[in-house]
Order: sequence, then C-alpha cells, then structure tokens
Amino acid sequence: MFDATAVESAANYADLFLSPKRTGATESDRTLLAAAERWEVDHDGASIAVWRWGRGKPVLLCHGWESRASHLGAFIQPLIAAGYSVIGYDAPAHGASPGSTASVASFGRALIAVANEIGPVEGLISHSLGVPASLWAYTRGLRVKASAHISGPSSLEAVLNRFAVGSGMPDGVFEDFKQTVESRTQVMVGEFEAEVLASGVRHPVLFMHDRDDREVPHAASLHMHDLVSGSSLELTSGLGHRRIIRDPGVVAVVVDFLKAESLRDQVE
Repeated sequence: MFDATAVESAANYADLFLSPKRTGATESDRTLLAAAERWEVDHDGASIAVWRWGRGKPVLLCHGWESRASHLGAFIQPLIAAGYSVIGYDAPAHGASPGSTASVASFGRALIAVANEIGPVEGLISHSLGVPASLWAYTRGLRVKASAHISGPSSLEAVLNRFAVGSGMPDGVFEDFKQTVESRTQVMVGEFEAEVLASGVRHPVLFMHDRDDREVPHAASLHMHDLVSGSSLELTSGLGHRRIIRDPGVVAVVVDFLKAESLRDQVE
C-alpha cells in the first residue's frame, strides 16, 4: 500500500541530506585566495569557482562536504616548491560556487568539468567526500598521473545509514529516502561502493587516514587499499578527520608521493 506520509518524510530527509551548510571564508582563507588567479568554469547551467597558484604541471585539490578549496591550503606552497601548479575549486553549493544543494555525484561532475578545462592533470589530492567523488570520476574517464586520498568514505550506503541514525530517521523510511536521493542526483547509490570505485583506478594511489577519525572510520581507507592493487596506505593517530589535512607531516608524505610518481613517469 502506498504510504504518502513516508514518502513525504523521505523527501524531507533527502532535502536535509543534500543541503550543505555553506562555510564562510576566514581571514586566512581570503588572504590565500587573493594570492591566486581566479576564474570560473561553466558546469551544469551554473559556474564553478576555480583558483590557480603557481606554474607547472597541475595538481587538483578536491575538498570535502561543507568545506572549500582553501581548506586544503596547507598543500599549496609545498606543491609549488616541488614545481607544480595548484588548482583548487569550490564544489557546487560550497564556498564561492553557487547553489543550495550538492551531492557526491555533483562533486564528481564538477571535478570532471574543471579537469577538462585545465587539460592533463599531473596529480590529485582529495579529502573526505572529495575522495569518493574523485574515485567515481575515474570510473567516468578522468585520468591523472597519481593521486592521494585522505579520510574518505568507501561506501555511500554507509554514509546514508550514518545520516539516518544521526538524524533520527523513523523506521521504514530509509528505502524511500535512498530512492529519493538516487532520483535527485541521477546516480545509483551502488556506483559509490568500494568495489565499483576501485575499478576506475588506473594510476598510483596513496590512501591516508587517521585511526582516531570520528567522522569517517579509518576502515574505509583500509578497504580501498585492499581493493586497489598496488596502492599505498599511511595511517596516522591523533589528528582526527580535519586536522590531518593541515598536518605538516601528512602534507610532506603526500607531496613526496606525488613527486616520486612524477619522477618515475619521466624515467619510464
């Protein structure tokens, strides 16, 4: 029997799930962005705010949910010093990019649009929701020389379940909620499961995660590492989900990994 109340409730929960809170720019964010070249990439009837620092082969920065490009700013100067240029973008409904709703799929589509705009991508660094977004983009044809993925979930189904529990979703609503999310984002949840995400990787990959991450359990990166043949894994402790992308030791590991893969590619 059709339950209109359940469907209405599912739609309300989908509204909440797909509506990020926009994080404002701090003074340090504004200073960092002011030092970059800015332009916009047309995407899906709107625009994506993009920044470039430095000159050289481009490394893309992919931020997470309710974040912004400048939150990965700790990587910028070390990458420039290593001879790269750095490209950051604000995903739809994040930072300086317009919109009120977003999803891991819209993150991935925006990433592909930016990558197409800048040409061959040397490296990519992603954090949190930016991880499955970039892995999904690989399954859609995005190619990079090497990438590092930090603190990312490996299952959208698990993310939906975590949201359901955290939001107090009533019993019997989850399946309608899941179908509503799929309908609005125009992708199936199964496209963002670890086995599918791993299938698109065609380059050297580094996974990093903190054992004390309370937002995304580090088991997610362990799982991806197990599935992606030849991938590297680094685990930290005491940094949690967000401090990990500001830690100098983590930044050094990521930049050294990308440099090593660039050198290996030149030799080959």
